[in-house]
Amino acid sequence: MDLTINKVNDEYTDSIFEEISQQFLNMAIEFEEQDEQVEQKNKNEQKEKLLNLNKKNDIYQLETPTPTPTPTPTPTPTPTPTSTSTSTSTSTSTCISCTCKNSKPSLFQIAIAKSYEEISNNLTEKTSTSTSTSTSTSTSTSTSNSHFTTPPRKNAVLPCQIANCTRRAALKRPKNGAQICRECFCSLFEDEIHHTITSTNLFNHGESVAIAASGGKDSTVLAHVLTFLNQKYNYGLDLFLLSVDEGITGYRDDSLETVKRNQNQYQIPLKIVSYEELYGWTMDAIVREIGLKNNCTFCGVFRRQALDRGAMLLKVNKIVTGHNADDIAETVLMNILRGDVARLRRCTSIVTGQEGTISRCKPFKYTYEKEIVMYAYFKKLDYFSTECIYSPNAYRGYARTFLKDLEKIRPLAILDIIYSGENLNFNSNSTLKLPEQGICERCGYISSNKLCKACVLLEGLNRGKPRISLGKEKF
Repeated sequence: MDLTINKVNDEYTDSIFEEISQQFLNMAIEFEEQDEQVEQKNKNEQKEKLLNLNKKNDIYQLETPTPTPTPTPTPTPTPTPTSTSTSTSTSTSTCISCTCKNSKPSLFQIAIAKSYEEISNNLTEKTSTSTSTSTSTSTSTSTSNSHFTTPPRKNAVLPCQIANCTRRAALKRPKNGAQICRECFCSLFEDEIHHTITSTNLFNHGESVAIAASGGKDSTVLAHVLTFLNQKYNYGLDLFLLSVDEGITGYRDDSLETVKRNQNQYQIPLKIVSYEELYGWTMDAIVREIGLKNNCTFCGVFRRQALDRGAMLLKVNKIVTGHNADDIAETVLMNILRGDVARLRRCTSIVTGQEGTISRCKPFKYTYEKEIVMYAYFKKLDYFSTECIYSPNAYRGYARTFLKDLEKIRPLAILDIIYSGENLNFNSNSTLKLPEQGICERCGYISSNKLCKACVLLEGLNRGKPRISLGKEKF
């Protein structure tokens, strides 16, 4: 409606100015003729004045004409200054051969000025009337459609929406859309992590905590924030960096170099465990054996157990991982699609593995992945951003793509999926029995069966039949 009104106003204004132009053209032709007559009359009067100059001294106060010849008049007459005259006629005489300071505008100039003033007043009245009409129309339209508001200009500088902050906004938070500055964003990011830690009692004073460090954005930001909060709020934690070398050439060897630099930056001890030392296999060798389709199953199972074994070597109380809100929401979707009820609610817990000796914590449970990237960028953190060369075919990638589409439509969808998993309850009368956590008979690792998944997969690899361990073949 606003666009239509503006278009009508533009057309109306164009027609008015076209009318003005035509009127000016007609008046110019009319007054050109009148001005020629007046000029001729003034010339005749000047001749008479010059003849009577010797007889009547000091009457007309005319200056001596310049000896230069009078220029040839152009076809288009130009207004010339007029001198004061004792004549009582309405027209003023124009000085031809003098530079009188008391000159007045010609009839053409006076008429043009008056006509322009009258037309401008009429145009102002009509424009104000149409504007008031359009304003009332747009007001009634906005009243009936109050949710349609004029958006701000894209290049407009918006102030930070945090109270008592006078800086301009530098970003829009992915979580809630708030326009805030860099300083306020980093402060809020750290405060929210601190609130998550304190509200869920993740740590106790004096505990030893191992940070699962891969060199990526999540683990690098986690190491930075935990080091900062541990000093600021006196958590009293002994922090360690724990990394797993899966044996992926061109990926893990480069990321471990980033972890080593983080060790020097934050002055945290580092421990690296490898698949080859623990299992006698590297991921490169496993991929050559089974292909690219199910390699993430082997890597995920081996990696979880490798972290536990490395934590035992460090003798820490807890392991903290960089799983963010996006990762947890993706896991919920994957468990729904696979019908894995046993892991559906457990995957949303902020602390897992309490059945064993070492529990795992996720301080980034409610933190969006985009905000982690923003924090790393603003703090200029050193992290490794290359994706694993074996992950493009992972099943998680489909859940991630679906989740990103939901986030574009509704950013809070990520947290809503997590809350849904947290509030999931099972009917007590249901015949469904959840598996109970136990201990693997072979390696002593946590398992819901006699043999843990890592031992089953490793046995299939050692026997040369890895697809049997995946359930793809039978003995």
